[in-house]
Amino acid sequence: TYDRLFDKGYMTFTDEGKLICGTEISSYNWAKLLINPSQHKKYDILPEGRELYLEYHRNNVFLGNIEELI
Repeated sequence: TYDRLFDKGYMTFTDEGKLICGTEISSYNWAKLLINPSQHKKYDILPEGRELYLEYHRNNVFLGNIEELI
């Protein structure tokens, strides 16, 4: 489920691994997925060296304004 949300652009990650949830999904539905969008939980992004891919994802796939959500 989480991979699909990422692939469809509903969530993304900073280069440091902080989860950023888009606004296309309501807070009610994020809660049903056991995700707190305001928490910005940090994850280990493996393998390392994916910064270029994450930058592309934030700029071209993510559904939301990353600057407003960080």
